[in-house]
Amino acid sequence: MRKLILYIVSMSLLFACGRSIYMENDTVTKTQFAKLKIHLSKNNVNEPYYRQELTFVKEISPENVSYELYDVMTLSDKSFEIDTEKMYLIIDNNEVFPLENEYENQHNGQYVKKEEKEIMRADSMKISVVAGYNVVNEKVYQMIHPVSSDVMQKILSARIVVFRYSLGPDFINSEIKGSNLSNLKRLIAEF
Repeated sequence: MRKLILYIVSMSLLFACGRSIYMENDTVTKTQFAKLKIHLSKNNVNEPYYRQELTFVKEISPENVSYELYDVMTLSDKSFEIDTEKMYLIIDNNEVFPLENEYENQHNGQYVKKEEKEIMRADSMKISVVAGYNVVNEKVYQMIHPVSSDVMQKILSARIVVFRYSLGPDFINSEIKGSNLSNLKRLIAEF
């Protein structure tokens, strides 16, 4: 029984990892697109709040192979603007490459967050009740960064890849490591 459970868990993990890269074909231009989405959030104690979705796209046409990074960064509405002149891709904390923007859009997002409280009933059972609602405002940045094939090839031997952004006095260091880095290397090497 124990072996069966281990087998099922192992297969589930393999299936989950294998499904993170997906392919799309454009029959009009005879181009294939291999895509990988990575979700990141605050990882250092001194960094401002952020959430980030990175989509790496490998475009494979009959003529060549190219890479683009679609970058969606969500910040607190109180944060400073991203300095688009000071964005970098850092490989293993020693090779630094400036990130260029092909496209940039900034807009404000908003959502309603429900505040809940636990209260104790007369029979000593705890229940959750809605205590109120808060409106949360955020800044959302959409950017497209072209990344050269040479830089992508260097990622194949990397132990960590960091995207560094400057926001006023603060820095955001989005770290790609572990399974996310393994999947990125698979995108580069296998597709």
